[in-house]
Amino acid sequence: MLPFNFLRQLIPASHVLLIVLATLLLTAPAAFAGTWLNVKTFGAVGDGVTDDQTAIQNAINAAATTPGSTVFFPPGNYLHTGQLTVNGVNLVGKGATITAGADPASIVLG
Repeated sequence: MLPFNFLRQLIPASHVLLIVLATLLLTAPAAFAGTWLNVKTFGAVGDGVTDDQTAIQNAINAAATTPGSTVFFPPGNYLHTGQLTVNGVNLVGKGATITAGADPASIVLG
C-alpha cells in the first residue's frame, strides 16, 4: 500500500470528493440500484383530503417493473380509500403519512 503523503501528492484535493462519490456509486448496495419514483409524479396530492389511491398504486406498479425500485413520498398526508398491493417495492417517505380510509388493514404487503 502506498503511503498517504504519496497519494496526496498524486491526487489533487479537488478530485478527492469526486473519487469518493464515484466509489460510493460503484459499490452501492443492490437495494439502491433500482429506480426512485416520486408518487406526486403519478398524480398524488398528499393533502389528506384527496384520495391518492390510484396515484399511489400506479407508482407502485411502475416501480415493480424494475427490481429494487423505490416509491418516494414527499412531505404530506396521503389518503387512500381502497387496497394497496405492494410487491417487492420499497416505500420511503420524508415527513409523509399514508392514511387508510375506512379499512385500516388496507395495505397489502406481498
